[in-house]
Parts: sequence; C-alpha cells; structure tokens
Amino acid sequence: MEMENEEDKLMHEAEVSTLENPSEPTVTKMRKRRNDLYIELALFFILGILVGVAVKNEAVKKVTMGFDDYQMKIFKQDYDLNALTAKVALQQAQDAQAKADNSTASQSAPAENQNAPAGN
Repeated sequence: MEMENEEDKLMHEAEVSTLENPSEPTVTKMRKRRNDLYIELALFFILGILVGVAVKNEAVKKVTMGFDDYQMKIFKQDYDLNALTAKVALQQAQDAQAKADNSTASQSAPAENQNAPAGN
C-alpha cells in the first residue's frame, strides 16, 4: 500500500507541477500562430508579385501581338494584296475563257469530219 501511495503522490505532484508551470499560455500560442499565418500570407503575396513580373518580362520578349499594336509604325509593304487578288481573278477569267474556246473548237471539229472515211 505504501508503494501505491508513493506512486499516487508522485503522479499527483507531476500533474500539479505541469498545471502550475505551463510552458507557454494558450493565448500566446494562438497569437503566435496567427502572426505566423499573416507572415506566410505576406510572403506568398510577395512571391506572387515576383513570379508575375518575371512571367510578364519573358512574355514581352516572345509575344508579338499585344495591347500596344496601334502604336506600331506602319511601313510600306512589298505586296499589295488588292492588286494580287485582282490579278488572280483576271488570270482565272482568262483561263476559263481559253478553256471554253478549246471546248467549243473540239466540239465543232468532229462534226466536220463525220463524212470522212474511217482509218484514213
């Protein structure tokens, strides 16, 4: 019994000592956690800004079309697309006319040679 009493005393003393001397109050722990959270959020915000600036700087080097295109200097172009389109349309019309002339000429030629003997 004495041993049990001694063990109970030791356990009771250990419990009392832990209750009397907490390592840090819970309120202080909560404040510290909240401050750590704010610091982490601020660091993430700063990191996001830095990554955004880096991506934008790299994109400016690679992307050719953008918001400032209206400020570009327009130089005289080597090709006039309107003239090329008209030239292609004229060429197609001439080809169609030539094809039509060839088809009418080939249709009239066999009609003239119908009376000719076969094989000569």
